[in-house]
Amino acid sequence: MLSLRNAAIKKTEVSPSIVEPSQPDEILHPSCFRRLAESVSGQALFLLDTDGLIRSWNVGAFDLFGYMKSEVIGNPLRFLMHPQSSSGFEYDETLWRARQAGTDGWEASRTICCHDGRVLHAVVCITAFKDLKDEVTGYGVTARRDDLDDIERNYHDSLTVLNTIVEALHDPVFLKDRDGRYLLFNSAFAEHVGVGAEKIRGHTDLDLLSPEDCATASQTDRIVLETETPHEYEYTQGQGAEQKITQVTKLPFYNAAGKAFGVFGLARDATLRRRQELQREVQLSDEHNARKDAERTVRRLEAIQTVYETVVTNLETPSLIAELLDRIMKVLRADMASVCLLSEDKKHLIHCQSRGDSENSVLEDGSEVGQGLIGRIISQNESLIVADRREHELGNLFENQRIRGFIGSPLSLDGQVIGVLTLGSHIIGHFTDDDLQILRLVADRAAIAIERAQLFEELNAANAAMHRLSHRMLEVQEEERRHIARELHDEIGQMLTGIKLHVQNLPLSPTSQELAIHVQTSESYVDDAIREVRRLSTGLRPPALDVLGLESAIRECTERMATQAGIQHKVKAENIGRFDHDLEITLFRIAQEALTNVVRHARAKSVCISVQRHRKEVKLTVMDDGVGFDYDSAREKADHGRSYGLRGMEERSILMDGQLSIRSRIGKGTVVKATFALREERLEISTDKDSHHE
Repeated sequence: MLSLRNAAIKKTEVSPSIVEPSQPDEILHPSCFRRLAESVSGQALFLLDTDGLIRSWNVGAFDLFGYMKSEVIGNPLRFLMHPQSSSGFEYDETLWRARQAGTDGWEASRTICCHDGRVLHAVVCITAFKDLKDEVTGYGVTARRDDLDDIERNYHDSLTVLNTIVEALHDPVFLKDRDGRYLLFNSAFAEHVGVGAEKIRGHTDLDLLSPEDCATASQTDRIVLETETPHEYEYTQGQGAEQKITQVTKLPFYNAAGKAFGVFGLARDATLRRRQELQREVQLSDEHNARKDAERTVRRLEAIQTVYETVVTNLETPSLIAELLDRIMKVLRADMASVCLLSEDKKHLIHCQSRGDSENSVLEDGSEVGQGLIGRIISQNESLIVADRREHELGNLFENQRIRGFIGSPLSLDGQVIGVLTLGSHIIGHFTDDDLQILRLVADRAAIAIERAQLFEELNAANAAMHRLSHRMLEVQEEERRHIARELHDEIGQMLTGIKLHVQNLPLSPTSQELAIHVQTSESYVDDAIREVRRLSTGLRPPALDVLGLESAIRECTERMATQAGIQHKVKAENIGRFDHDLEITLFRIAQEALTNVVRHARAKSVCISVQRHRKEVKLTVMDDGVGFDYDSAREKADHGRSYGLRGMEERSILMDGQLSIRSRIGKGTVVKATFALREERLEISTDKDSHHE
């Protein structure tokens, strides 16, 4: 504030070089100060005469109060004062205070009525001017806006407006100072905390809330004041259906100086919104679960469709398994897949197919079933999922170190495991329980599909064998016909021709001696023909087989053939009884063919034929000590039609649902075994067949 206390010239401050004693009144004349005051701008400065009337008015006074110079000159100072403060400006008291203050001036806050009707709070300073004789010659007045008073009044005015606004709100609203005392609140807040207004204003949360809620409120107040940022939280009251959730939003409240001096809060009932959010969360969760269920159902349907499409389009086991693995890998996003089947003895795994990243993943055929994960799948007949297969013993199946995630399921038929379907992934924990269910679904149907394909292959093989057998039977029939025709032509025909020629050479009138000779010779020819017919008949079907049974027929055949070849022989067939004619002729022909091979090719010294009858089966064994042969080579020749003996034995065995095995090693002889089940119809010879053969 501009002060005029230095403008009062004291006697001790006057320099003779500046103030001449002969002209003191001229120097201290008020007109000098008037010109000085009116020249000041940016500050309200005006002069009063000794009577307290305004005598000068500068630009600063006009800017502050809005009055023109002509409007105020000659008026007393009270002209500017608001009625509520003009009483404090009684002439005598005001001037007296100014005179008493001396050069420091007298300062007071007063309310000024401005020209435009505004009310201005100003700080007014009045300084008395004195001459060298210490007599008052006038007064200097300065005025400035009372900023602090304006701030305080604006604050209270704002607080009044804020209180009006807050009271109109339906939600609880409050204002607290830095110490947590409630300065402002509305009726809704009082109702919310359940106490009267007189117990809220000036009190803290300790007087209103529970210890737990009070701690939360105090903590959040500190956060707002320290960070000067808004903060939001929720708290719950009541239980069950009476539960109420309140959401509180707190913001820093600033004073005019821009400093956070309190916390402004707004509380809202969030019970309905929270319940709606929970319902929405439940709804979203249900929708998510429903979508997951739908996705799982689609994947299951895809897996089932995969199996069905594969079964429909593939009836051969290798192509069926390959297509099945490719499809299930796609469905489960796997990196490799494999199928292994159990051997007939259930002790070894036979690798069928591997797809995807199967390098070094499966050992060669014949691997023994181990005790690891694969062994557990087989032994317990249950599916298995492993997050990281390196942490487990897989048995002796997998060697691929890139495979981490593992899932496997048994291939089962009627509760019996026939193999294992396994999948692998490069990702740890890739497979889920849903994947495991899908794999079980696929494995159950894949087992049926594989069995179906195998049965189809067996059927095709049986049909092919039947076709070959039919063709062979025709060949055998033609061969037998050629053989019989040749025998009849070469042997019987010649004998009959000899008889004819001998009869033709009989004289017309033979003597008794000539007739006797011709008759004797003819009888000899006829006896030879009869023996030859019997030989042919025995070769076609030995009479002993029908009359005496299998044991006698085999003994007779063995003795005859082995004796002619000079081979020691032995037959073990005691008390075997009789069988169905078809079974007896099959056993006889296999024994006959095996003996023929011994005589023709084995160069054996001895041969032993054994027929053993058990409760449910009959077994024929022909064993020699000959040179032996390469069975695989002979089998290949038989497949190409160059070995009728081997094929003949196999085909006869197949026709009677029997099992034929041939073991032979070079230099170690040969063993032929034929086994047939004894069904009810094979135990006795039927009457019709007996009468037919009689």
